Amino acid sequence: MMLKAYVFLKSTVLRTAVAGILMVALSGFVCAKTASASDARTYIYGTGATAKGARALKIDFFAAQNTCSALRPTVLLIHGGGFRIGSRNAASLREIAAQLNAQGFNAASMDYRLVRDRPVPSIDVANLKGARQKVENAANAAIEDTAMAMRWIAANAQSLCADPHKIALLGTSAGSVMALFTTYALDTSPVTRPTPLAVISFWGGYLTPSAFERGDPPLFLIHGTNDQTVPYAHSLALHKAARAKGIPVSFHTVVDGGHGFKSIDPLTDTIDGVPILDEVMAFIAAAAQGNAPPTQTTRTKHRD
Repeated sequence: MMLKAYVFLKSTVLRTAVAGILMVALSGFVCAKTASASDARTYIYGTGATAKGARALKIDFFAAQNTCSALRPTVLLIHGGGFRIGSRNAASLREIAAQLNAQGFNAASMDYRLVRDRPVPSIDVANLKGARQKVENAANAAIEDTAMAMRWIAANAQSLCADPHKIALLGTSAGSVMALFTTYALDTSPVTRPTPLAVISFWGGYLTPSAFERGDPPLFLIHGTNDQTVPYAHSLALHKAARAKGIPVSFHTVVDGGHGFKSIDPLTDTIDGVPILDEVMAFIAAAAQGNAPPTQTTRTKHRD
């Protein structure tokens, strides 16, 4: 079966972008605040095939500290790194997890197969790559791993105090590519996953706009106009296409902002005086309550 909109991975666009994503990846995990998330429990959420054999895939789960009186929404955090580097242990993701926990959300941060693992995606996605190119192979495998992580959270919902129907995806850079494709491009694929509650895209893209359909999950976009790694035009196109399909979408432009947490810090940078991460949490909370998330279009000047 074909993976909706995955033909976009056949072009040279993703391959061209990955080199740039890698250039900033090492600096992309710096955050203005010291990580202070609640203690995470580490689990193996599955295994992924590689040329060297099966790789155990780990996930850190940060449970909100209040008593589990009802299953909670969970935000799955997906690191960037050009599909070559990066880790679930990134300090910036731990700080985001801490803020989510403080507002009653669970958070989880996943590892996934990278280029260095020489991943072997399953037949469900392996047939969709346009060439035997290492990064495309890793991207397909990483999307497959994201779906696997979502299934693991849903399967362990009771022990994790996680609502299996309320799993949002928050990705940065390459992680955003994974979140977008996992949510909007798997509808006709044998690869299964719970329907995401919402997608939060930090300076990501590379999803063809034709992937969107009416009734798809809501989308939150944050992108800098001076992003030299993933062009700002990608989020512009996604915003326009999502609106055309009636999908709730908020698009927040950082004028002169670049790529990564060093340029745009969601904990300290603001949208109309409100920290970006607070806007993100309000967006997810509205979706979790069954309400249409706020659909805003804002422009904020990059901090000096």
